[in-house]
Amino acid sequence: AVHAVTADSPWANITDAIGAHHNRDRRYVLSFPVNGGVAKVLFGFVAPVRFHHKLRRSLNAGINLQANYRILPDIIFPHPESVWKNRYSADAYVDTGRKQLYDLLVQFLASAGGSRRQARICLLRTVCEVADTPLSHNGMVGEIMDIVFAPTDTDDLPDEFKMARKYGANGVDCGRVYDECSWGHGLLDTITAMHW
Repeated sequence: AVHAVTADSPWANITDAIGAHHNRDRRYVLSFPVNGGVAKVLFGFVAPVRFHHKLRRSLNAGINLQANYRILPDIIFPHPESVWKNRYSADAYVDTGRKQLYDLLVQFLASAGGSRRQARICLLRTVCEVADTPLSHNGMVGEIMDIVFAPTDTDDLPDEFKMARKYGANGVDCGRVYDECSWGHGLLDTITAMHW
C-alpha cells in the first residue's frame, strides 16, 4: 500500500491514504466481554479482635457486602424513545422524588421517637438550617445534603417547606421558628457541629 500526504484543497484530510485501507478492531472503554458479562462490586471491612489472655491468639472480624451486576451485550437502553418523551413531557410530568424522600424521612424520625408532627417540624427546621448555613464546604457529602434539603419553587411540596427554605435564606432563627423540634432531635444535630 502506498501512503501519501495530500492537500489538494484547504478542506482536504491530509492523513488520507491512497490505495490503503486500515482494518482496526473496535476500541471499548471498559474491557468487558463482547457478549456481556458480570461486574462485581465488593465492599469490605476487617478489624482485629484483641484477647487479653496468656495464650497468644490472632483473630480478625470481617464484614463484606458483595453485589453482582449483569452487563448487557449491547449498550442501547431497552425502552423505546417514546417512553421517555411521554414521561418527561412538560404537561404531564411532575417530579415527586423530593416529596417521597421527605415523607420517608418523616417516617424515620417518627419511628426513632416522637410524633409524626414533631418529626415533620424537625424536617422543616433542617431545611431552614441548610438554607441558612449551606454545607457545600464539606465536600461531596455536604453538596448532596445541600441539594436534598434545598427545595425549589417548582417542587411538588407543601408551601411550608418552601417557606422554611426562605426563612433560612433570609437569616431567620430556625430554632426559634421551629421550637417544637427540640435541640438534639433534628437531622443535623447529630451529624454536624456549628463553629462560630
